[in-house]
Amino acid sequence: MNAQNSTRPQRYRRQLFTVHQLEQSAPSWASRLQPLYNDWKSLKLSDAEAASIYLLIGLETRLPGRWLGGKSPTRLSAFSNGPRLSDWIALSPVLARHFREDTTIAEVIHGFSLKGVRLVARETLLHWLQGEWPLVLTEQIPSPVKLLEEQIWGRRMVTAAFKKEELSLYLHDDRDALSFLLHDLGHAEQFYRNDLNRCGQIASYRLLHEAHLAGLLFAPRAYSNKWEDQLDYLIADLNTHPLHFWSVFWASARENFGPEKNHNFELWRKDLFLLWNLPQRIQSIMERPSRNVSAINSEILLQYLFQRGSEKLN
Repeated sequence: MNAQNSTRPQRYRRQLFTVHQLEQSAPSWASRLQPLYNDWKSLKLSDAEAASIYLLIGLETRLPGRWLGGKSPTRLSAFSNGPRLSDWIALSPVLARHFREDTTIAEVIHGFSLKGVRLVARETLLHWLQGEWPLVLTEQIPSPVKLLEEQIWGRRMVTAAFKKEELSLYLHDDRDALSFLLHDLGHAEQFYRNDLNRCGQIASYRLLHEAHLAGLLFAPRAYSNKWEDQLDYLIADLNTHPLHFWSVFWASARENFGPEKNHNFELWRKDLFLLWNLPQRIQSIMERPSRNVSAINSEILLQYLFQRGSEKLN
């Protein structure tokens, strides 16, 4: 995706490295990551362990010896199992004062603030390390379809770039590799933090996946070249109440059809509702802008999608 043409909200744009810093640091950064990549691909490290180590190596690359903040325990229970920090990060005298020789990566993430890292990202990693949230680490930015294939099962994907060529430039959406990892962790927290919304989102993704299998999901692309980028945002970043999700989904799709093709848009939406076999009242709620939906109807939609998203897939 061309970052300059991205439809992702501006509030998610953040650069932890300048272009010059990326060019200068990419060779050594890639070299530091190579042992991590090898251990991850050979299954010596779990996805969660690899992502946690990746974060700390990225911070050490960005702020050598200066990435640690003060003690700041998360709201989660502490645990100490897993890889040791000293096996992956050469500790400067300043850093070494804060850690034991056997301090683990999990203890660092739980117990200390990390410069440039929000609390929710640290807590997402801890949930992942404990096996509570089923995230999947990938070395490539997934397509909208690949995201759907994971999210219909309730799994989120987190991207970590390892190649020097990728580390030397903004990876996607004006984000460097470290920022992109944190971006994915933040969206994972939004996805998992509320069971009701999570199941509602899963149900919404399942509906979109059914549309894809039926050859309907990408129909707006015939009218505009914006649809795939917008779909990427809807699936990857719009972790919100399902009512708002569908309001944005229909508005984005209608924009692609254009005002002169509104009849075509309505036919397409009718085909989707028939495919999904939705109750008439649910259809009526889903097709309205969220601002025009009462609190009662919003709750009705959420409860319907919660039930549908809670069902086990065969």
